[in-house]
Amino acid sequence: MPEQGNIFIGSSVHRWNDNRIFFKEAMSLTKQYHVELHAPAEFKRKHIQGVEIYGLPCWSKESDRKAIRIELWQRLKKSKTTIFHFHDPELIWIGIKAKLILRKKVIYDIHENVCATIMHKKWLNQIQKYLYSIAYKLLEYIIGFIFDHFILSVNFFKSPRASDTTIIFNYPIIPEAMNNNIKDIDLLYLGAVTEDRGIFIIIEVVKKLVKKYPNLKVEIVGHVPSSIKAHIGDEIRKENLNDVIYLRGFIDYNAASDYIKRSRIGLCLLFPTKNYLNSYPTKLFDYMTCGIPIVGSNFGQLARIIKEANCGATVDPYDIQDIVRVLDSLLSKNDYCSDLGANGWEYIKDTYTWQSQENKLLELYSNL
Repeated sequence: MPEQGNIFIGSSVHRWNDNRIFFKEAMSLTKQYHVELHAPAEFKRKHIQGVEIYGLPCWSKESDRKAIRIELWQRLKKSKTTIFHFHDPELIWIGIKAKLILRKKVIYDIHENVCATIMHKKWLNQIQKYLYSIAYKLLEYIIGFIFDHFILSVNFFKSPRASDTTIIFNYPIIPEAMNNNIKDIDLLYLGAVTEDRGIFIIIEVVKKLVKKYPNLKVEIVGHVPSSIKAHIGDEIRKENLNDVIYLRGFIDYNAASDYIKRSRIGLCLLFPTKNYLNSYPTKLFDYMTCGIPIVGSNFGQLARIIKEANCGATVDPYDIQDIVRVLDSLLSKNDYCSDLGANGWEYIKDTYTWQSQENKLLELYSNL
């Protein structure tokens, strides 16, 4: 590849095998460019499907990431790549230095409404939330004049510079055929494990369901923040659900897909926070791609798609009794669950595909 087409993708937060960063964007870009991916990993270097992956130290708490950022900057200074594509707000300062000092083209890939995320940080008081939010808005205004391009994963929040922004939705990579695996998992939650994504609601719901379904099996697959991991474990033990609910932590995308294929029902019980009200939950697409029905929250794009596709049921994410009722109904009707899953597969395979987003990604790079 010519040097002017070399890309340095950086993340200090997301692991190297993040679904969007590696399996979608990095692998798509290798069709036309040489791509380096620098992200937390258990190895130093690997070459996988055209992507050169350089491992950064893995982290367990936010303070660990300072050393990761320092290491990433040192690598970027030595790199001959000409484009720096980064994914985390905490790398904005490195992006500024990459542009002004190293003279690289810089792309900031924004995954969420950062100000809304700041306002939901429980360890900040109200004054701190307000001040951090104002500081970030000011920083966004400044980088609007510095960075070359911005990518948004959704279309409901503003870019620092609208004229140089591309919306790349996190649509799924569609397999050639619908999944027909044996179902040995009753309920699955896939994604980051947090309170506002319904983890404690799920525990309460399972506590009630297990009275009727004593052999119920529930899998929770996704990163569990250290700040609540002990609390979740305590709740599971307190309700004697150790042999019912299994916390798997973060696992590889392909392995996670295998869990979905083996599941009867996928859960997506997001709370109506600002970041979730109008977003396209990627886990919804993952469930539909694998042909399993979804029980999801009754608001925003999540509810709209479930209803349009007729691929599950919507519930009030705070109403434990209603969630129990809906899940009880689905668990007792295997054929109906299969029909709902098939509806989701048929809907998504022609409507929401990564191929359409890959074309936009390659086009924005060609126009840099």
